[in-house]
Amino acid sequence: MNKSRRMLLNLGVAAAVAAHAPLVWAQSAPAFSPDKPVRILVGFSAGGSTDALARIIAEELSTSLKTSVVVENKPGANGNIAAAEAARSQADGTTLYMGSFNSPVHHAARRKLPFDFLKDFAPTAMVAYVPNVLVVKEDFPAKTVQELIDIAKKQPGKLTFASAGGGSSLHMAGELFKNTTGAEILHVPYKGSAPAISDLLGGHVDMMFDNLPSATPMIEAGRLRALGVTSAKRADTLPNVPTIAEAGVPGFEVLSFFALFAPTGTPDTTIAAINSTVNAALAKPAVQEKISKLGAWPSAETPDQLKAYVESEVKKWEKVIQEQNIKLD
Repeated sequence: MNKSRRMLLNLGVAAAVAAHAPLVWAQSAPAFSPDKPVRILVGFSAGGSTDALARIIAEELSTSLKTSVVVENKPGANGNIAAAEAARSQADGTTLYMGSFNSPVHHAARRKLPFDFLKDFAPTAMVAYVPNVLVVKEDFPAKTVQELIDIAKKQPGKLTFASAGGGSSLHMAGELFKNTTGAEILHVPYKGSAPAISDLLGGHVDMMFDNLPSATPMIEAGRLRALGVTSAKRADTLPNVPTIAEAGVPGFEVLSFFALFAPTGTPDTTIAAINSTVNAALAKPAVQEKISKLGAWPSAETPDQLKAYVESEVKKWEKVIQEQNIKLD
């Protein structure tokens, strides 16, 4: 079953999962106290998708766990400053880390970090996924993914793709595209999505995989042309844009994800209580609407499902990183 299909099914079972929350809570109540707030560490500045999703979940946790839940922004090193602090925090459920796409990618790249993402964190609760979209300037000669591939293969190394920086989902989507199609396209990293989009619009780079929410307004305005979305199913906001898999690259799928992780050693009952609370929140129409407005797809999953997904992402990106000889240090 593909990831997009499973996300839809998981939303349907979120209410059922939430029905078991009272039992789990009864077992886990001593882990939470009004006198000791829960922290969600975010490795990026306020205002971004990671921060916004963390604040939505923090509000829900605060109400359900009857304790203060605060979001602490600790930007830097592609989220690894916050991750390092979370990894060495007390394993009692009062410190959580909002992990994202870069976490398994950095692990797959064998970066020298002060923590081991797979060993030092316990997968706790998935929150949401965000697809990317392959875009070119409106006057670019390719009107389909296959036409783009054909141009790239006729002119090896001439075309360029922009990204928000090494290791980002925008970068790795491009590397997977190269790896899967055999096209030689030069990566041009930027310090964030905004300057990358600016240079794409200015004609300084040829293409870009951008987060769907930020690219959609320019696609709708006719300034950018969408060739394909990176999810396994079409995006509701761009129903006429095929998936890249549909457009000629079978099996292609790249999703940014956002999920809560606790330090390893956190009691299973505590993790279960947090997971049940998050899943119950994701079953609420109001919460789903807030997350959807960010361009994200809410997804209720068990800790074991999240663990399996993260491990599969590590394996997936290890292969791409090795075959494309990508250096993230």
